[in-house]
Amino acid sequence: MSAFEDAFFMNIAPVPSFEGGMCRIVAELDGERIVRADPHIGFMHKGLEKLAETTGVLQGACLCGRLNYAFPCVCEYPYVLAVEKLAGIRIPERAAYIRALCAELSRIASHFRALARCAADCGASAGLRVADDVSEALFFFFSRLCGSARPSAFFRPGGVRNDLPRGLGDKIAFWIEKRLPARVRDIERLTVRNRIFKSRTRGIGTVGGEDAEAAGFSGVNLRASGRAFDLRRAEPYDAYKNLEFDVPVGTAGDAYTRCVLRVMEIRQSAALALQALSKMPAGEVLAPEMRLSVDRGDGSVEAEASRFKLLSDGFPLPEGEACVATEAPWGELGVYLVSDGSSVPYRCRFRSAGFPHLQAAARILEGASLSDVGPVLSSLDIIMTEVDR
Repeated sequence: MSAFEDAFFMNIAPVPSFEGGMCRIVAELDGERIVRADPHIGFMHKGLEKLAETTGVLQGACLCGRLNYAFPCVCEYPYVLAVEKLAGIRIPERAAYIRALCAELSRIASHFRALARCAADCGASAGLRVADDVSEALFFFFSRLCGSARPSAFFRPGGVRNDLPRGLGDKIAFWIEKRLPARVRDIERLTVRNRIFKSRTRGIGTVGGEDAEAAGFSGVNLRASGRAFDLRRAEPYDAYKNLEFDVPVGTAGDAYTRCVLRVMEIRQSAALALQALSKMPAGEVLAPEMRLSVDRGDGSVEAEASRFKLLSDGFPLPEGEACVATEAPWGELGVYLVSDGSSVPYRCRFRSAGFPHLQAAARILEGASLSDVGPVLSSLDIIMTEVDR
């Protein structure tokens, strides 16, 4: 018999083991050591790219939120930026700051979830309660902001759907300043300062800087390997050009370093959210040329006719192409749009942040112990609904 026929194979599923969809890893084992790992995806495929090519740009923003049901506004961000770049739309300053605020609050909740999942894969589930407490508070703010705990279609081409309700900004600032620090200390104590967590995550899933660049890593996973690259700093978009923050960078490139950087980024995101609230100017939150697509106008016949035409025929895009990427909590999320001059994109392509990380997982897991699969993959923060699209 051949070596292949003599080998022992195991199905490892679902991966990730908590939330975020699933994939299957077929592992060839030598005892408890992984000789070869083969990720199998496609279980969460929804065909969002082709669906976006059959709907208008306003409906396309709703589809983008399905990439990550928990934090849809982060997934809508690059899409609306690409539409605005293609159509030459300039959004109001207040809308840019509201977008940054929502993106950073989502980043805080996402990093808490990632840390809690990694701790749970190491055998400690207490972090999930801390992450649930943070998510509950933030989802309450989102529900006050747009009527839904998961703010789907809140980011619109030309701005955001509605302004901050009166008093909500003060409540968010109070929670960040008074409540969040204790929760950060809790998740830090349960993960990166925990002796058992350190022993389970240090030295596993190591990726060097050159290997990370070659594999297409981005976000925390790239910065943990010694590469100080953050799109909010390298190519600032919307309000980020007026906000100050540090970019935490690690050197070890292992699972533990990735978790440490997420704790540090939570504190940076909290500071960014407070800056966005303090610097947010007054004014409109939606560009005038896009206002009739969602509002009823002034009630005149001309306004009603314009609104009906925009809602039925859609917003026409100029002929051309646009490619925009944003710094999502789990990596670089991009959108490539091509228009032939109609109201429906000719081509829509998502640059998945998690796909390169999952693709490299096959090499990262080679030689690892079977018990290390969960912590390594959790430290990469792979969201399968975003990978499969």
